[in-house]
Amino acid sequence: TDWIPTLLRKTSEHEGQFWSVQRNLDGNGVSYGILQWTQKSGSLGRLLRAMAAADPVAFGRFFGASWAKVLDVTARASLEAVDGVALWAEPWVSRFTAAGRWPAFQQVQASVAAESEYMAGAVEIAHVLGVSTERAMTLYYNRTVHQGASGALGPAKRIAAWYAEDPKRRPAAPNDVVA
Repeated sequence: TDWIPTLLRKTSEHEGQFWSVQRNLDGNGVSYGILQWTQKSGSLGRLLRAMAAADPVAFGRFFGASWAKVLDVTARASLEAVDGVALWAEPWVSRFTAAGRWPAFQQVQASVAAESEYMAGAVEIAHVLGVSTERAMTLYYNRTVHQGASGALGPAKRIAAWYAEDPKRRPAAPNDVVA
């Protein structure tokens, strides 16, 4: 697990900073943070609940009087407006940005990312392919973030089956499997 910070850093380089907010560019509502957790998938709701649990006073300060409504809407994976305003518009974008700069919430993002379904999917891919180097795990994790755990597992299973058909196909060096 000592490679997890590197894996998260390398993946977030392509996703965003702790305070990054995307404004409904793909119909998924607001996307937020180092993994761009989305409103429509419900992943944003899970992240925000963890943030509120970690520091409820700060959460209320950042998200204002309607903090409970923000938690409710995102927990239901709804694109519903809060106080008549979509979460990908102001004042919400500024509030998400400010919350992402709070160290306690940065720790929550890292923790949620490290314990996510994406990590579980990356570990499963490592078992399927028999390669769990830092480089490989970074690749697997990045793929699960983009394709979902089951979407990324499919190609790994096909590669493993192809190797099983003829063991001579499998490269001698583990990272060559990743290549």
